[in-house]
Amino acid sequence: MFVALIVLVLIFALIFGLIAYARWNYGVLEATGIPVIKPTLFNGSVPDLHLKVQTDEDIKRFQEFGPLWGLYEGRTPIIHVCDPDLIREIFVKDVEYFYDRRVGHFGDARIDEILDYLPGEKWKKMRKLQTILFSSGKIRQYSTQLKDAADDFVDYLKGKCDGHGSVNLDTRNAMDIVSLDGIARASFGVKLENVEDPNNLFFRALKKLLGEGLEYNWLYSLSMTFPILHKLAPSFQIEEVLFHTFREIIATRKEQRDMVNRETNQTLKKSEGNWKPASNCNDLADLLVDCFDNLESSDFQRLGISSTTILAQALNVTALDMISATMTMISYYLATNPNTQKKLHEELDEIIEGQFEGRIDNETIQSLPYLSACLNETLRLAPPLIRPERMCTKDWVSSEGNLKIKKGTVVMVPLWAAQRHSKYFLDPDAFIPERFIPNSPQYEASSWHPYIYSPFGLGLRNCIGMRIAIETLKLNIATVLQSFRIEVRSDTRLEFKKGMLFLLQFKPLYLDFVRRERKSKKL
Repeated sequence: MFVALIVLVLIFALIFGLIAYARWNYGVLEATGIPVIKPTLFNGSVPDLHLKVQTDEDIKRFQEFGPLWGLYEGRTPIIHVCDPDLIREIFVKDVEYFYDRRVGHFGDARIDEILDYLPGEKWKKMRKLQTILFSSGKIRQYSTQLKDAADDFVDYLKGKCDGHGSVNLDTRNAMDIVSLDGIARASFGVKLENVEDPNNLFFRALKKLLGEGLEYNWLYSLSMTFPILHKLAPSFQIEEVLFHTFREIIATRKEQRDMVNRETNQTLKKSEGNWKPASNCNDLADLLVDCFDNLESSDFQRLGISSTTILAQALNVTALDMISATMTMISYYLATNPNTQKKLHEELDEIIEGQFEGRIDNETIQSLPYLSACLNETLRLAPPLIRPERMCTKDWVSSEGNLKIKKGTVVMVPLWAAQRHSKYFLDPDAFIPERFIPNSPQYEASSWHPYIYSPFGLGLRNCIGMRIAIETLKLNIATVLQSFRIEVRSDTRLEFKKGMLFLLQFKPLYLDFVRRERKSKKL
């Protein structure tokens, strides 16, 4: 009887301890005076987040609470900000108070080490090293490889067409092919072959990394309160074949470089302190070789940069998803707005075919203002990075003194809510590329607050790959539309997966890609 009583007391103590842990930060948001979604007993304000499309929830909350509200995501206090002046103050002006993102807990230590979620000086070092990969010269270099991938994708589509010159696609799945292939070529110098072969484990693993087959359940929601559960409900699906392949690519590149150095009698030097990538660093694979060569440097040792950190840089999930998701969304918007698609085809026919004899490359895509407008409008309506965030690293007070944010609080910008609100945009839910065309009647860009439209994030931690993402998207869109028009079907449905907190994930989105005759003098 005594033993049973002790066990009962321990059980109650454990339950009490877990509830106390879960509720530890309750009250932090209420103290700010902003509207707060009331938290539950122990699982935050949104225990059913796995049952709801989060972008829809953001839009509803902006309408209900205004441009500033708070909620508890599990035990984490989060402030959502849609006020542009406050966004500027937090993400730019007072960045020293909001330097980091929260520590990543994605269910795999290797994903936790991706660039976006590295802290402080560690992030600064890895970002600085990678900046060399995104210069104007590098973008021009990558452009040729990206265009080759786009051409191969168009050939793939043509091979799929039926006797009427049409192919029905699950658009997101199709766009994964050209997006992943382009990034693989530009980053690692490798081409993705036989993408439909079920034995192509590397491609299958990349698809799973982007969320194919991923569905969240109640355990995922509970892991927001108890992070130890992330291993049972991971945010991303990681397969060992990814890292095995990346290691092989890096090892092969190192062998090739060592051979060249031996043949040219160059001496490989390792730095004991600070260092920068070699002048012949052509792509991400070269950079990762340099990083592994300097793994024992005092700089890396001091910052805790390990082999896991280096390898994680190969998994730029945000870039991979952003390109594929945006390609999917622009295909949908063009299909559902045929007059807009017609204007874009006319621009391609007039400029690419008429002035450049069908040539699409880094130079010619700069001469396509309507393509740029369509892309910008897609990124306004459907930013793939749905909530840029920062974590408050020391107590902060706004310049007007009316908002105090406590250290450890996360601040997010719900982009879908901000970029689709009538307070900032006329007819906000309509696809109107002309709002980005100067001198057009619908032109609005000059009147926007610059911190409302921010699909690539804000401040110091904005998207490092923004320029290559835009280059890739323009090349892909122009190349596909040069040979195809996109049409809706009776079964076309745009539906997003529930519970996704970081990136856009789709249910199957079916569209028809129909061959069109190019208006070119040289076919």
